[in-house]
Amino acid sequence: MKRPTHPGDAKRIATLDAYDILDTPQEAEFDEITRLASHICQTPIAMVSLVTADRQWFKSRIGV
Repeated sequence: MKRPTHPGDAKRIATLDAYDILDTPQEAEFDEITRLASHICQTPIAMVSLVTADRQWFKSRIGV
């Protein structure tokens, strides 16, 4: 099944690739954002997810 695409996907994915952040170790700054999101939303689970054309990768996650 082909997924729908957004007109800005190509630029977003190119920008994400330029950051060269996929498959890098956890970083405290991202973990702080994840903890803050969990606190604000009052949820036991929160994640920072990076999505490319063919995969989803979690830079930070808590509660899973």
